[in-house]
Amino acid sequence: MRSRFSFFVVYVVVFYLASNFLTWAQNAHRTSDFPVPPSRPGPQGAVPGSSGAAAPEPEAGSVESGLYRNDYFGLSYPLLDGWREDYKGPIPSSSGIYSLLSLRPQDDLNGTLVISAQDWFFDSRSLGGALKSLRQQQHDLGEMFQVERVAVAQKIGSSQFARLDYSGAGLIHANLAIDVRCHTLNFNITSRNPKVIERLVQTLSQITFPVNAASGGGKYPICVKDYATGSNVIHFVDPEEAAPKFTSVPVRIVIDEAGKVKHIHVISAFPAQARNIEEALAQWTFKPYMQNGQAVEIETGLLFEFPPRHPNASNFH
Repeated sequence: MRSRFSFFVVYVVVFYLASNFLTWAQNAHRTSDFPVPPSRPGPQGAVPGSSGAAAPEPEAGSVESGLYRNDYFGLSYPLLDGWREDYKGPIPSSSGIYSLLSLRPQDDLNGTLVISAQDWFFDSRSLGGALKSLRQQQHDLGEMFQVERVAVAQKIGSSQFARLDYSGAGLIHANLAIDVRCHTLNFNITSRNPKVIERLVQTLSQITFPVNAASGGGKYPICVKDYATGSNVIHFVDPEEAAPKFTSVPVRIVIDEAGKVKHIHVISAFPAQARNIEEALAQWTFKPYMQNGQAVEIETGLLFEFPPRHPNASNFH
């Protein structure tokens, strides 16, 4: 029975990632869109990278002494008693999908909790936020799944989540989503037992998210989509091209109050591409972003292409 349940759990996790992040399927013809475990870069060798001032990255959370902590999203999540971290997920994908944490019981496998994130900057479907994202997932569910609870807003603790419940193949799923720093965080709970589902849902009440969590602010940079375009860019240097060709590289950058690039996070790239992009971006300057008459620090994203779409065009968009 246990091996059978394990099979179903693996199947459900695969289905969840595919249905919730259709970008993978839409870009399946690009080998760079298939992420691989961080300990095994795979034959393509795409990996994340960072440079500039030290800053936490979305994928850098960890579990210590029964507590999952992720400094990028400003969250701490105490693991349920008797639960532990499962296998590490893949590295970030080229469409900005992060596998953050997978949890399971220490003994009998009677449920799982998978935490992931989708970057708004590289997935237009996520711009409507958590509730819109779950409504789209509900729309995309296959015939083998039955909706148990339509996608609705639900307050858990002090935070406003969106929630979608569905069942299929003998399993129950509760997908809770919330917007933090221009990412949609997904807490996907799977079990045969409704009591296990609700027990795990209630653990989310112990998470405290930052003020103005969705768009940043306070001690976090404000996230601004498409700021690194047009007249906002004062000076730029194109990165030298690097193999392989016909790849897209998503990059998040932090721009300080003076318009200088403070931090660079190459989300998924081949090492030579990442190095060339980081060297080029370090030379860029921008118009300072103004809020209430004051220059403020922001975070934005841009997509590099190798080679550029047009011979005489810059390779960022």
